[in-house]
Amino acid sequence: MGAVSKLSLDWHELRRKPVAILGAGVSGRGVEKLLRSLDWEYATFDQQSRAFGWTEAKACSVAVVSPGFAPDHSWIEIAKKAGMNVLGEADFASAFWPGEIVAVTGTNGKTTLVRFLAKLFNETNRSAVATGNVGYSFSDLVAERRDSSITAMLELSSFQTENLRLLRPDAVIWTNIDEDHLDRHGDMPSYIRAKGQLVDRLESGPFLAGVSVLESVHEMGVTLSCQPKTISREDANRVSVPDGSPFATFPQRENLALALAFADSQGISDESVIKVLAEFVGEPHRLEKVATVGNATFWNDSKATNFSAALAACRHFAGKAFWIGGGQSKGADEEAFAHRLHKLVARAYLIGETGPSLGKRLSAFGLPSNVFGELTQAVKAAFEDVREATDILFSPGFASFDTYSDYSERGKTFVRYVLQLKDRTRRRTQVTQA
Repeated sequence: MGAVSKLSLDWHELRRKPVAILGAGVSGRGVEKLLRSLDWEYATFDQQSRAFGWTEAKACSVAVVSPGFAPDHSWIEIAKKAGMNVLGEADFASAFWPGEIVAVTGTNGKTTLVRFLAKLFNETNRSAVATGNVGYSFSDLVAERRDSSITAMLELSSFQTENLRLLRPDAVIWTNIDEDHLDRHGDMPSYIRAKGQLVDRLESGPFLAGVSVLESVHEMGVTLSCQPKTISREDANRVSVPDGSPFATFPQRENLALALAFADSQGISDESVIKVLAEFVGEPHRLEKVATVGNATFWNDSKATNFSAALAACRHFAGKAFWIGGGQSKGADEEAFAHRLHKLVARAYLIGETGPSLGKRLSAFGLPSNVFGELTQAVKAAFEDVREATDILFSPGFASFDTYSDYSERGKTFVRYVLQLKDRTRRRTQVTQA
């Protein structure tokens, strides 16, 4: 409880009752681990197993909420009416973290940047851990390594920043902004304001942002509590980027520029950045080459869950790729996406709940498009349509939750089928040559 001095809440009084954990996913399990390390009783509630109601709310003092719960969720309303303190998972965990926090938010490239910064710190004898929305919750980190010498490189989505009460970052990096999560936030100004709450929590220290952040803030008429140092991707030109580096393309080029600017603020040299760049490997399911089968080269970009990420992946190729995409809508403008996409790809193979509507929009622009019931069917059809050297890009542009548990499972399905296709093609070739 060494961080109590940071807070206005009466933790000793709150500890008289258990904590209610709303959601049993990655963040919920992290909170369980944190509370066990604090010797604080808790009860976990999940919509699939254990319901949360008025009786449960009156028995608990704090509700720690997983990011998947929208602010107007009925359980949150019950908790508030019962007089409970309602906190997000990362917000709650920050109360017990004694080290510094570098908070990274934005639409695209957050995970890569967070992992790069953590590696950069560790390679320059500054202990750091990548945490938050990277598959390793902040609560897990706080439970396992509560150490004032460690800097938490904390990735935060808009779901985690929209109702912050406790978290006080020592630095904020806002990578970029584009349409995303509008099904949750309603419109772009609300989405920007949700992320802007993180800036409101910054008392001192650097605030760095990509050019698109300031452009969108001004366009949408949103006011930030403080102005950032604005970084453009051209600022990364002062260092050379190795072939195959995840920072070789947009938007990651801009994120490298942000990393350089943050390194400057911490007294870390360009030489140290260049050394880490040479060794740094990109994230799984982010524009990774899977295999070449005959004339087709397959690329897995399942982590592209919004339009800007998918469009950036399409621009990666010199020629027009065969594009496989679709999934669960996040409320963004499909018509505008189709208008931009049809100029970048040769054919579209569509899946998921948005497949039919997107197919109609792309066909109206003259792009050959087909809809498939399963991802494997789309891969097979794209492969069969290849006549010359062609890139087949799986960069969905939509969420995965209509069919898969997450983008990782979706990407693994794609990779597994491509490798099966490669094996079958190899065996057929061997039989033909025998």
